[in-house]
Amino acid sequence: MRTGAGQSGALALLATLWLLVIAVAPVKAQDAGFPPWPIIYDGTVEVDGEPLSSGSLSARVGDWTSLAVPVVDGWFACADPCLILGPPTFEYVGAEVTFHLEGIERAADLRFEFPNLSEPERKTEMLSFTKDPAVPTWLLGVAGLLAVVVGGGVVALMFRRGDSD
Repeated sequence: MRTGAGQSGALALLATLWLLVIAVAPVKAQDAGFPPWPIIYDGTVEVDGEPLSSGSLSARVGDWTSLAVPVVDGWFACADPCLILGPPTFEYVGAEVTFHLEGIERAADLRFEFPNLSEPERKTEMLSFTKDPAVPTWLLGVAGLLAVVVGGGVVALMFRRGDSD
């Protein structure tokens, strides 16, 4: 019976397995070399309460932007391409997520921090957008300031007129 050769082969196999365990143990399931798990979206898009007839939708996580997907008859689906919220590194975990329509300056109402997921996720969302007002906000501010100045002038004239009587 030959036990010496069998034992040394078994010891070599155990030593190799032990070295592999030591070398691989520090590696996390998702270390910095892998991107975080993505969120894949489909759903509906409304602008000022009405379904969007057609457009282009994208999502942002911090300074990273997804590929744009088409919106047709108020819907966007996971077709070609899918709206995938999948930034390239873990540095984006906790960054603000926003959704954007081409041609509309304001982001959708839905906002949240990008999560560190334990697995990929699929979500269906209703995204609601509001068009920017027809009058620029700076112009509204100027009009408000002008109203205060004119109103103050009128009140001052009324008090002055009352003093001269």
